[in-house]
Amino acid sequence: MDDNIIIEIREFAIAQFMQYGVKSVSMDYISGQLGISKKTLYKHFSNKEELIDMCMSDFIRKEKELINHLQDTSDDAIHAMKNITKHIMSTFRKMRPQLLCELQKYYKKVWKKIIDMQSIFIKEQITDNLKRGMNEGLYRFNMDPEIISDLYVQQALQITSNIHKYENLGLENTLNQHLLYHLYGILSLNGIKLLEELNLIEQ
Repeated sequence: MDDNIIIEIREFAIAQFMQYGVKSVSMDYISGQLGISKKTLYKHFSNKEELIDMCMSDFIRKEKELINHLQDTSDDAIHAMKNITKHIMSTFRKMRPQLLCELQKYYKKVWKKIIDMQSIFIKEQITDNLKRGMNEGLYRFNMDPEIISDLYVQQALQITSNIHKYENLGLENTLNQHLLYHLYGILSLNGIKLLEELNLIEQ
């Protein structure tokens, strides 16, 4: 029974945080909406920061699983990058940008987990994707995957850490430009041909 309550609380809370941010969603609101007492809520989560931490840890874990799945099921390295970027765009559509700003300002421990995901997990994913694309003949051979993946991640961190700026510029356009900037710097002639064919198909 307790496990079911914990899951219900976490699933409800993350949905509210994504829609409204963390600052405006109180523990009183969560307990009231779920029809449980504050005592029950605090029995499972000692404070709001612990609840946020667990919710965002769940979110990060699921994101990693989805990205791994997209890498594994995509036809080639270019499709993998496009599919992952589409997924990130979809995630941002469901997320109030204020959420990232509030985590960055008020919940440093949770924010560090998000930054670590990008600087460690995403870097590994990009490095693997670069090696895959080189083996497939879609990416240039004369590049260092470790350096290129680090450059990609630094740009991604710039977007994440300044989300309001890029929201004003058009977040989806920013993510798409980031992808194209990355790809056109690493594609071989065969890779460029494939990417242009993909763009024609999608138009």
